[in-house]
Amino acid sequence: MNTPFDVSAPALAILAELWMASDGTALMQRSGRIAMTLTEVLNEIEAEMTQLGELTRMENGVGLVLAIQRRASGAVSLRWRTNRNQMLSADALGKRVAGLPPEVGRWYVELDAKVRWLNARERLVRHARQVMRDLSEERNRGVVY
Repeated sequence: MNTPFDVSAPALAILAELWMASDGTALMQRSGRIAMTLTEVLNEIEAEMTQLGELTRMENGVGLVLAIQRRASGAVSLRWRTNRNQMLSADALGKRVAGLPPEVGRWYVELDAKVRWLNARERLVRHARQVMRDLSEERNRGVVY
């Protein structure tokens, strides 16, 4: 994949290997490096979130913006807000978008689909990284499976 924010082929291979591995020995030996790679992927995802947020920052009269929400756990997600900084549920967003001209509404619907997938990727990669960190710590303590 050639775009700057797509997960690289090696990172995709890591996620596939995590999902499919029947024996975790080789993964445990590389767990620290895998966790570092997944951190890089999380950084790429956050950069893409920032970029998508910037698309909605302009004053366009619609009053819908994407804001990055950071949790104490370190999790990051994009959330729709009004220009009055009220968070919108999926239903509320749908109602607002339905009242827009068709082409504008379609743009917001397509952008929302990207946002939902990006948020899901962030959760998936963050969880995989935590699993690798846990395995790395266990390996460093000498835990044997």
